Amino acid sequence: MSHLKKVLTLRPFEADFLTELGRTYYLNGQYDRAREILESAENLPPFDPVRAFYLGQTRMKLGQLDRALWTLENLVGQRPDYYPAYYALGDVYSQMEKPGDAHYNLGFYYMNKGDLRNAVFHLTRARDSIKDAQKKERIEELLGEIPPLEQKKPE
Repeated sequence: MSHLKKVLTLRPFEADFLTELGRTYYLNGQYDRAREILESAENLPPFDPVRAFYLGQTRMKLGQLDRALWTLENLVGQRPDYYPAYYALGDVYSQMEKPGDAHYNLGFYYMNKGDLRNAVFHLTRARDSIKDAQKKERIEELLGEIPPLEQKKPE
């Protein structure tokens, strides 16, 4: 941290250093400080998915669920291939007591991670609780992409 702070005295608007300092504060559990640093770099170009991810996580830890949701939804809108964001979205939606959306995002995360059993579990739960017809259709498409899972054979 001291090295990052020293560099930032010379280059105070260096987005990569601000991101790394904010991430370090987050990992040390200093969420207020992490939020302050990450928000100061939030709109600096170029868009950084790591910065957005840790800002979303920080906002969630601070109980700013609406802002965390916005940050993470923006992240997946700009970088749909940044799969850790889907896990974080599942966590935010769960804390917001929206289980359908939580399971939907967790299912998508596990599917892209290759954990098909967990993907099927979460996508099935999402399908059973989501009312939105477009999301239900997308869930059916995703479930259709997953090959039938092998049944565990008795030993």
